[in-house]
Amino acid sequence: MTTDPVTLLDGGSTVEDLTVIQAPWGKELTLRSATYDSGMRTLRIRIREGRARFTDLELDEATVEQLLKAIQSWKQGNCGS
Repeated sequence: MTTDPVTLLDGGSTVEDLTVIQAPWGKELTLRSATYDSGMRTLRIRIREGRARFTDLELDEATVEQLLKAIQSWKQGNCGS
């Protein structure tokens, strides 16, 4: 799901929808890229559980890199290394 960037209320910052992932047990993950006026980029992850519960994460590029490494290690069966 890719759409045109949307201007946020705080000025020239933009948010771009990246994708929506349907996860087990009725969860839905929405990923968005946010770019602030300063040029800082973040990845916004919203985890929806059911109709009313949301968990929002906003991660900088360094944190996303660490998360990617941990996920790749888990996928390869190397947890804890």
